Amino acid sequence: MTIFGLIGTPLDHSWSESYFTQKFKDEALHDLVYRNYPLHAIGEFNALLRQVPELKGLNVTMPYKEAVMALLDVTESVCHAVRACNTVVIRRESGHVTHLAGYNTDITGFSNSIRPLLKKHHRKALVLGTGGAARTVSHVLGASGIEAIMAGRHPKDNMISLDGLVECQLGDFQVIVNATPLGQKQHPGNPLPDVLLKQITANHLCYDLVYNPPLTDFLKQAGMRGAATKNGLEMLYLQAEASWKIWKQYL
Repeated sequence: MTIFGLIGTPLDHSWSESYFTQKFKDEALHDLVYRNYPLHAIGEFNALLRQVPELKGLNVTMPYKEAVMALLDVTESVCHAVRACNTVVIRRESGHVTHLAGYNTDITGFSNSIRPLLKKHHRKALVLGTGGAARTVSHVLGASGIEAIMAGRHPKDNMISLDGLVECQLGDFQVIVNATPLGQKQHPGNPLPDVLLKQITANHLCYDLVYNPPLTDFLKQAGMRGAATKNGLEMLYLQAEASWKIWKQYL
């Protein structure tokens, strides 16, 4: 049996396990299994590798996308650019881990998901969040010629404060992306204050990386004001397929 899995915490909201379980069933890959491994701390990573010798690959979600990089032997350059890794290849010899490699398939997933929605007037983006997901989103948007500004509770460098958002004019940002957990079932809420929600118009594109529930309050409010909206479910599937493409090279 070969096992793949997901590490992070919490994992109750994730659909990765069900996605890969169905995929393996549909493709008659009966010797492959995908499991969730909620880690209370990234320090449990090496113990997991020892305890599950059949483990050949991992997806990584919040809050470990950056921390896991220090435990890997090599990571692709883009992981360093965005300080985030969401896919790990585990190579073993005689049952012992010999090489750990990291990749970022979120970039592929987000890029291919949002690209069809981008219009010529989408020139500047507001990215809600300052973690690995937000940096990944900003990287993709920047590569698409869209200036991206991140906003968070603890802003650094060229980021802006969430508290200071009330002074913004959303007309300056034609693309708004939620890259925070706000909106998940276990993190209810809206990443935008009401004063900014009221500024959303049909000229805006609002994208929420949250996909469970499928319609967050952020997307609901944006849709009511005529904005184009999309959740992160397709991104999940696209990054999962990109992860699988990497893993199956080592089966």
